[in-house]
Amino acid sequence: MSGPLGTLLLGIPDSSRLDWSASSAGIDKYTGFFFQDDWKITDHLTINLGLRHEYETAPTERYDRTSLGYDFATPSPVNAAAVAAYAKSPIPELPASQFRAMGGITFANVNGQPRGMYDAPKRNFMPRVGFAYSLDPKTVLRGGYGIFFDQVGLTVQTFNQYGFSASTVTYPSTDNGLSFPGTLANPFFTGYMQPAGASAGLSTYLGNSISFYNQKPRSPYNQRWSFGIQRNLPGSFLFEANYVGSRGSELLISRNLDGTPLEFLSPTRVRNMTVITRLGQQVPNPFAGLIPGTSLNNATISVNNLLHPYPQFTGLSEMTNDGYSWYHSLQTRVEKRFSHNYTIMGSWTWSKNMSATGFLNAADLRPERVISADDRTHRVTVSGVYDLPFGRGQKVLANPGRIGGIFLNGWQLSPMYILQTGAALGLGDFLFTGDPTKIVLPHSERNIYHWFNTAGFITDPNQQLASNIRYQPTRFSGLRQAPVNQLDLSLVKKTKLTERFNFELRGEAINALNHCIFGAPNTDPTNLAFGTITGATTWARVIQFGLVLRY
Repeated sequence: MSGPLGTLLLGIPDSSRLDWSASSAGIDKYTGFFFQDDWKITDHLTINLGLRHEYETAPTERYDRTSLGYDFATPSPVNAAAVAAYAKSPIPELPASQFRAMGGITFANVNGQPRGMYDAPKRNFMPRVGFAYSLDPKTVLRGGYGIFFDQVGLTVQTFNQYGFSASTVTYPSTDNGLSFPGTLANPFFTGYMQPAGASAGLSTYLGNSISFYNQKPRSPYNQRWSFGIQRNLPGSFLFEANYVGSRGSELLISRNLDGTPLEFLSPTRVRNMTVITRLGQQVPNPFAGLIPGTSLNNATISVNNLLHPYPQFTGLSEMTNDGYSWYHSLQTRVEKRFSHNYTIMGSWTWSKNMSATGFLNAADLRPERVISADDRTHRVTVSGVYDLPFGRGQKVLANPGRIGGIFLNGWQLSPMYILQTGAALGLGDFLFTGDPTKIVLPHSERNIYHWFNTAGFITDPNQQLASNIRYQPTRFSGLRQAPVNQLDLSLVKKTKLTERFNFELRGEAINALNHCIFGAPNTDPTNLAFGTITGATTWARVIQFGLVLRY
């Protein structure tokens, strides 16, 4: 018997691996205070004023096992050797005088760095103001404005711990099987790697992809405002209409600092093989032999990698406060107060939600302004409660007796219907030669096999865009996933058994009409399923029952 099983029977492992994973014990502290007051100016006008302040300390790790930011000013430990090697064979796009490998990771409580992950913002004051004005006994105007800060520590959540993990892989033989010093009793005969922590300094994680947090962040905040009217109508109806808006600022998003500069990418909207070939071309690697154990230690490197601002890493990203969003909506509601055995409430929201929380190209100065992934243009909900008209006190069988009441009293039906616009879709960085106004199909022509018009899209994988500046937005407002269209029902039977005990039987039908809500269509032009839907986003009809005994 040979192979891994045979060596195992001889007490020799095929290979051994030991992972030393970093652990963390983090803490941050939060304090806040607020005051508010209602000021009744006249019999018709009431003003509500308030002010809130919050302060959250920067998260710290108990044993300083965390990396912080990035040192942009100090040359990397491999910079001098890499610059000298590059000068021997520079590429035309990057003169030798401009090639450099700058910076590296900084660590908590090392070389004068603080223990906290960042400088905690301190000026998080949040004013609130609202009013209510009674036009007449049946009509009220309401409005308000407020600022709400996010908690940065809760947003960040995790520590970066580069250098505090290590992995050791050992093979039992070092001479191609002539001898096997590695055994099950001593698999790591050459020892095992322990995390270097912060001791490697700027050399930590060279040749890998890293990310870090902005050391001077601004707290993300949201401004919200509303203005509306509420009116009592005949027949115990209430009508309400509100304009509601918000603006998100300083939102935390990721920025790629190590992308290819725009001037080296193709600016055309067609596949540019000259640029693709050149950026992928292999040239002498100035980091060869300097970063062992990584892909950047090879003899050659692509032109594209050399053009990156921080070529000693395979990726460098920062969490910044460059994101923002805005939302406007008309929110209406009609409610029938409970009478004649039923109450009903219906609402309609017409809204638009935009966001700028990502970059089309790594070197772009500003994030992309695009329809939000959370945008739902229309949302209609109708719900109600209906006490079935039989049993004690009802029109039918009003006196069923004690035994009959156990079966007839307390039946209640509650429906809820939801109709909601589907999410906006994106099609990637596609190539299109047709009429863009015909991509969205009319509802009568749309089905799961043909959700949008795929004519005019370049589907050949060998003709797709690459190494280019992207212009196509990530989402299109007019191209949508299937809408939500769902009815839920519940039927409840409440029975009073004794003075102390009440019995409740509940039956619920989720998606009662078994209406299929389709998932998103395939949006990859190179996929054979492009433009088709292959799944659903909701369960089929679910019926469930419950029994409750209340004391």
